[in-house]
Amino acid sequence: MALDKSQIIPFPLPEHLCLFISEQLDTPIETIGDNIKAKAMHITNNRPFAKMILRSLRPSTKPVFIKEGLTIYIAVSKNIRRGDKQIIECRSGYVNFGDAEIKDITDVFESLFRISLINFVEGAHFGNDFKKGKRYKAITEFLQKYNLAANDKAFQNYQKLFEREKNRSNKLISKYL
Repeated sequence: MALDKSQIIPFPLPEHLCLFISEQLDTPIETIGDNIKAKAMHITNNRPFAKMILRSLRPSTKPVFIKEGLTIYIAVSKNIRRGDKQIIECRSGYVNFGDAEIKDITDVFESLFRISLINFVEGAHFGNDFKKGKRYKAITEFLQKYNLAANDKAFQNYQKLFEREKNRSNKLISKYL
């Protein structure tokens, strides 16, 4: 998708989600404006989650500014509407997300993060009869894989997150509905 034919909308994510999502995207890190590093989520309207994001856009009177550091932004084609009347027109003005929409989309990304962490750690345990140190090693590898902070405090937070999520329910879908 050519950036001159799309509108760039920075999406404010917590740092851990920004790093996690960044590793999940096939797009390269780009330099935008004054040497700001950004990674694009090119959104099309033929996938359910993408439609939810597009339908969350609201008209705006001014463009959104990109923050410093690595920024995830949504690149929306100015012709994205294509027959879906629930998606607002992007050709003639600026679009943005409301606070409630940002929270909802961030919550979906947070759920994906948690599911990934749980599955990664449980996958490391599979067939190993929960040998001592496997959980520690699995969480450490997860943090390294997604370039997340690997200090003691961060490790403890992710370990607690894993234990909380693991204890919530045995059924994956039940945890997030």
